[in-house]
Amino acid sequence: MNTIYSGLKSLYASCKKEPHIMRMKLRLKDKVDAKILRKAVDKTMKRYPYYTVELCKKNDMYVYMDNHRSIVITNTKEGIELNSADSNYHMISFSYYEDWIVMDIFHSIMDGYGVYSIVGTLLYYYYSFKDDKMLNSDGIKLVGDDLTIDEWQDPIENLENLPTPVRQELPKALNLREKSSIEDYDRTVYNISIDEDEFMRFNKDNRGSPTVMVALLISHIIKKMYPDDEDVIRIVAMVNNRKALEKPKAHQICVGGAFLEYNNAVSVLSLKQQVQEYRKALSEQTTKEAILSGISDLKEFNKTLLNMESDEDRHSFAASSIDITKYMTSAVVSYVGKANFGEPEKNIRDFRSLTTPLGDVLLIEIAAVNGFFSIDFIQPFSTPIFVNAFMNELSDYGVDAKLRDKTRLDLPNIRLPWDAL
Repeated sequence: MNTIYSGLKSLYASCKKEPHIMRMKLRLKDKVDAKILRKAVDKTMKRYPYYTVELCKKNDMYVYMDNHRSIVITNTKEGIELNSADSNYHMISFSYYEDWIVMDIFHSIMDGYGVYSIVGTLLYYYYSFKDDKMLNSDGIKLVGDDLTIDEWQDPIENLENLPTPVRQELPKALNLREKSSIEDYDRTVYNISIDEDEFMRFNKDNRGSPTVMVALLISHIIKKMYPDDEDVIRIVAMVNNRKALEKPKAHQICVGGAFLEYNNAVSVLSLKQQVQEYRKALSEQTTKEAILSGISDLKEFNKTLLNMESDEDRHSFAASSIDITKYMTSAVVSYVGKANFGEPEKNIRDFRSLTTPLGDVLLIEIAAVNGFFSIDFIQPFSTPIFVNAFMNELSDYGVDAKLRDKTRLDLPNIRLPWDAL
């Protein structure tokens, strides 16, 4: 039995309208072999027993219990509903079509770090079986590894003597939908691709990083579109807290966010100076003390949540916290880091990271795989004005970005008791 502590907010905030599902899509260089995929998935999930679970209720609280049913694989683009009979009540499922492999995962059970670990293992076994030889496994988690307590145990639940949360009264952030008078609610994904060497040269020339640079360029285009607006341009950069927690192997959700604000004082600086301002802000908010303060705030949130009497009340409370995200955020930027999927990575020719944009906010997912950056603009609306402006901004700095496609964001649901709400 695994408690759901780090993932409580995601569990209770998720609903049919906004399912907290992460979808990873890998396009291979050849057609997917269904039989080999079945073998690879079965082998892979033996490495991650803490993900082969089902949602159960015990003493009025939800927990994850071992689920020995088979992980479901379907030949479909749409995927299947998680935590249902269709998925054998698992929180994860796989599907495939043509040359694509798709993973659907409930966000409450893991973050991007966990997803990347599974992808690395899956690719290793898939191509080992396909090529009938054992590949180089450096850096890949495999069956037979020692599963230490640090990998199993929630790194947050039992933390004590945390610093007092630092609460700031932040002014309202500029909201892209409101300022652009966007009325459509057609969730849309625009994917662009940039050569990895080219984008990293641009970053290094300006002493930046992919997270900082994308956040800064998004700030640029918002400032150009709304130069006289008084609302703050505030980008949230997602941060992996495992280093600060000294739990690098933890499988649970271990992410936080840093606020990067673009104001008039920053806007008059050179690009390199602007990068340094964003890096300074990111560094100040990712010290161990700052991260532990944020975790203290999360623990207070969870305490309030757990003291409520009904699932409906908990859902309303968690959902309202997402509304605060909309108030405080212009856009969110998420980058797990360079994929490092090992030898089989050379077989990936496209890679997508998708999830529901929370609180009606633009979400930008960055992935660096097999020599290219894949950047997904996950929008709560369909207009291309922001992705077009972003590509023009890159072009102005001499970076070539290619629009790969535009798709509707269709994520499967996860069946939860409050879906009807």
